[in-house]
Amino acid sequence: MNFLLGNRRLAAGFLTDSGLTMVGSQTVLSMMSALAGVPALGAWRAAQSAMGPFGTVFQAVQPLAIRHASVSGAAKRMLGQLAAGSAFLAAMAALASHLLTTILSPLGKAVFSQAWGDVQAIIVPATVYLVGSWLTLVPVVFFRSTKRAGSLAALRGLSVSIQIIAAAVAFSLIDNFAQACQVIAGVQFLVAVVWWGVMYISVRHIGGDVAA
Repeated sequence: MNFLLGNRRLAAGFLTDSGLTMVGSQTVLSMMSALAGVPALGAWRAAQSAMGPFGTVFQAVQPLAIRHASVSGAAKRMLGQLAAGSAFLAAMAALASHLLTTILSPLGKAVFSQAWGDVQAIIVPATVYLVGSWLTLVPVVFFRSTKRAGSLAALRGLSVSIQIIAAAVAFSLIDNFAQACQVIAGVQFLVAVVWWGVMYISVRHIGGDVAA
């Protein structure tokens, strides 16, 4: 309660960012179900579940990072640690997805049974999509710690719009589900690159007042 009261002025920014993130994620999943079919959605969620341990780590780190950013401002050292952690997490997820599609394929078949063929085909794009989401954590912490709620909301709104448009185009025009997943995964990763670019520009030209 003390935390909420002490940071009530940041509540709108937090809710806006979290709300838009949820809207984007659920809209993409709904489009996938409506345009590609429920079995396709099931394969996508199964592919993401294969990366579940890495997603669990990310979900555990995120609230701690956001709380630090809202209370005392994110130190440059902390942002560096988060960046290193995100890169390590992404590398491990990429390695796991590669192993699952090669030498660990029998394990995947044992877990997912007859659905493994559909799941295996989209494990890599599903992993890239998740990594793109994870890589936005450091910019989010930066914008929150420097109290640039407006920039964060605008960037999140733009990102969600791009995600939704990409999903609508991919699943409407591309018959091959795996290829459509590659498109939305690539867009998600490029969106993360834009987040880092905006953060870099903010630090260099706006003068991000991140604690030393």
